[in-house]
Amino acid sequence: MEDLITTLVMLYLTRQAGLGSATAVSMAISAVSDYSSGYDRTVAEWMDKPQGEIGQNRVYRELRRQGITDTRARFIIGHTLGEKQAKRSALAGALRAYAASRVAGMTRTGEEGAGTLIWQDTLINMGFDGVSNYLKKEEKSKK
Repeated sequence: MEDLITTLVMLYLTRQAGLGSATAVSMAISAVSDYSSGYDRTVAEWMDKPQGEIGQNRVYRELRRQGITDTRARFIIGHTLGEKQAKRSALAGALRAYAASRVAGMTRTGEEGAGTLIWQDTLINMGFDGVSNYLKKEEKSKK
């Protein structure tokens, strides 16, 4: 059920961004892909942990006390943590897709008026000048 919710949130955010935005759609698809690869990676890490390292885990020890096999106990822990990590990754990817589409909407399309172009150029130049001056001051203060 939570997989469905994550997917629906991703689709909603992508739709809000506009399906014409290739960046948003590709990043959202990437988020879904990251979901499964993140899950697989986490499970594999827990399945491959050395016995000495995993034996220090409280949950693993409790599962073993309950009579669960080593392989099954490793999988239970990896599965639980993998799902949590994968859902965070997928949601973060969907939010990045939404943000990217918003930024893409602020870029020039060739339909802007002269005033907008001047305003954009001025703000960009002020930003670059500000960062450049800051970096110069930081470099001088290190000497």
